[in-house]
Amino acid sequence: MRKVIIISVMIVAGFALANANPIPPFNVSEYSTSPPWIELTCYAEDSLNLSGLVIHTIGGNVVVDNGVFSHSGQSIVLDSGNTSGFSFNPEGDSIVIDAMYIAIGFGCRGVYAVPPVAGESAEWTHWHNGEMNFSVATSPGTWGEAAPCNWGQTSVVINEINAHGTWEQGCGFVELYNRSNAPVDISGWQIVCDNRHYVPSSTIIPRHGHYVLDERLFPGGFGLSPGCDNVYLLNASEALVDQVGWSSNHGENVSFMRFPNGGPDTMNFYYYTGFDDASSIGFSEGFPSRGAPNRIENPGLKVIGTRAELSGGYVNIYWTNPIWFTVFDQVILRKSTTGFPQTPFDGELLLEAREQEYLYDLVLPGQTAYYTVFARTSCGEYSIPDSEAQVSIVMPVSVDNEGPIPKKAAILECFPNPFNARVTINFAVDLPIATELSIYNLAGQRVATLADGVLAAGEHRIIWDAAEMPSGIYFARLDSGARIGIAKLTLMK
Repeated sequence: MRKVIIISVMIVAGFALANANPIPPFNVSEYSTSPPWIELTCYAEDSLNLSGLVIHTIGGNVVVDNGVFSHSGQSIVLDSGNTSGFSFNPEGDSIVIDAMYIAIGFGCRGVYAVPPVAGESAEWTHWHNGEMNFSVATSPGTWGEAAPCNWGQTSVVINEINAHGTWEQGCGFVELYNRSNAPVDISGWQIVCDNRHYVPSSTIIPRHGHYVLDERLFPGGFGLSPGCDNVYLLNASEALVDQVGWSSNHGENVSFMRFPNGGPDTMNFYYYTGFDDASSIGFSEGFPSRGAPNRIENPGLKVIGTRAELSGGYVNIYWTNPIWFTVFDQVILRKSTTGFPQTPFDGELLLEAREQEYLYDLVLPGQTAYYTVFARTSCGEYSIPDSEAQVSIVMPVSVDNEGPIPKKAAILECFPNPFNARVTINFAVDLPIATELSIYNLAGQRVATLADGVLAAGEHRIIWDAAEMPSGIYFARLDSGARIGIAKLTLMK
């Protein structure tokens, strides 16, 4: 990913002594790393011949073609059309023009933002202490196209990043936090890292609440590099409101997080930039606490950040597993309508797996559902639940249908049922769409995946060979776009 940039004007002592005015004749006013080009603005009183000018980069020297001139007060773009061609290393490079006493370095050693997405540019502005901001629209040869920078000047901030999660595939995340005492609508905001994630409409972060972008929802090309990267937060007006960068690998399953939660207040940091470990003021290494208050001390064997949300006539439950506990194995989600389950055997068993969410739990109108999430180790030890592992929610009598639309039922026909060793599962999908058909046992453990990919529209027939499975009750679960279906299977040998 294009990282951050450092721009400095190098004026050597000899030049300063020999000239009454040591101001260099040029400054870099805009640049792009993909495609590579730089824009120079001329401050000289007369036109200058740039023919043969040498620009040094890590990849080699770039030579300006013959017949290239610049004019006073104007800008000129140097690219592959009028030079021998640039070849920037997007992870870190330098541009040095000795004849102009200019040095530019980009990467995690810098203090200025660069374009986080290919095709954009960084432009010099006089907002926020005259720092280099990135343009939403590339504007070589023009002035003032960059969006104003508002780092830290917002109630919602980037609160935690897990860029090196290894305990399970796709367990990285970016977490936002609302540090104000009022809800904040972040519909249309953007989280940017090589590509843009647009926050869905009607997304509101409650006071002192969180918004989590899990790795499984990253758009294509959105990538968190463990060793060195930057994440940008833009509001609905595409103004840059926060930026976090890191310049070292903090280790597997270690988060880079603001501590304490959401602070300290970057409004007090006039020069806050957030381009690397040092300038991301207030950030520390800590234990992954997705959707929960950040912590730098080991929480032990406990589930944290449990929360519930209404989704039409259903309830979605989210939590954070204790992945920092080396012998953690699975979580057990239990539900009751009379009070919080106090042991892993109380109430109704909803899930026994390694997931960190349970979606579309049916709760009747006017009913209160109580949920407790227990962690279990590979040695059979269970966590003792507290308020962070429990959540309750009331299903209103009149369901708000403006929320996410629950999935409709899908029909699964299974025969023979009961069966001995092999069962045929028939189902249909409405259109070509990503479809998953899995088999679960009574403990909620996935024991087989029969389909996982895009299936053509129409009817499908899949056979499950359960010859190696013990007799008992199983469930076939189909998830196909807006439809979900579950069928009970009885294996009798």
